[in-house]
Amino acid sequence: MLEADEKPEEAFKKSGLLSSLHSKMFGVARMSGSGDSILFKLVGRFDADINSKLNSLASVIETVLVVVLSVIVGAVLISVMMPLMSVIASIG
Repeated sequence: MLEADEKPEEAFKKSGLLSSLHSKMFGVARMSGSGDSILFKLVGRFDADINSKLNSLASVIETVLVVVLSVIVGAVLISVMMPLMSVIASIG
């Protein structure tokens, strides 16, 4: 929340929404009259960063799921084949 006589870039920095570099960029842009355009650029950068992190997380989850399902299918296959092998061995 903005206090009296506090600049918006200081409030962003204090709240942790923006890093100090981004707060300074916003302060300079606000002084030049293009504060809204720099915020749109920052949103685009944050959006790309989040998408990148989500894609890498999805890749890790996908790999873990493949390994877990492979182990489950292997266990089911072994549990079905072992009794069959013992029956075949006792017949033959």
